[in-house]
Amino acid sequence: PESQSLPAQTGIPYEAKDCVNEDWWDEGRLIEISFQHKQLSSEIPENLGDLDKLQILRLTDNKLTGEIPDNITNLYNLKILKLNSNSLSGSIPENIGELSNLDSLYLSYNNLTGEIPSSITEIDSLTYLALNNNNFSGPVPEHIGSLESLKYLYLDWNDLEGEIPQSIGNLTNMRFLYLLYNNLSGQIPESICNIYAENGNFQAMFHWNELCPPYPECVPLYSLGLDADNVIKQDTTNCNE
Repeated sequence: PESQSLPAQTGIPYEAKDCVNEDWWDEGRLIEISFQHKQLSSEIPENLGDLDKLQILRLTDNKLTGEIPDNITNLYNLKILKLNSNSLSGSIPENIGELSNLDSLYLSYNNLTGEIPSSITEIDSLTYLALNNNNFSGPVPEHIGSLESLKYLYLDWNDLEGEIPQSIGNLTNMRFLYLLYNNLSGQIPESICNIYAENGNFQAMFHWNELCPPYPECVPLYSLGLDADNVIKQDTTNCNE
């Protein structure tokens, strides 16, 4: 087991040792690493995946670079993964779905690319998924509706394309759905009305895409980007092709 000092294998600088909290330990095993807003400037170490008892990893708002290590998916007990607001590049590990206990995944405000792995829809426990403000391309995963516990889904400010999956209507626990500022096309599926019917506080944002009318009647015009001049902010140039 790890000794109760900052483990060398985390790759966290020794200067951060004073930030270690005694609550990060359980029976001599490290269960939490939280270094947020610490100006850490390194890559995420490959051997981080050796900390197999880790439940919480928060590295928000640092200067981390490089890619997300593939073996981060060895952290089977992880519940919270926050790597947002860094300068991470590369893609999300394809087998991210192996983090089967994950409740919250924050990867927003980085330089991540590639497609959103389909395996992400296998994390049944997810309630919060934030991938916004990156450079993701390709479609919204077809089986996104499998994440029936999901309450917050932020995919805005990427380069996603294709149609919004019909399965999205299964997400009846959803509170916030942000898809704005992408290249999504086709029509908004009528199944979205399932969410509005089940959750009166549901808010969705679809503007600045290429979504075609007619739009479901359940979707408020402000969600489509209606401005003061009664113009909906959608590029409908290709809608009649």
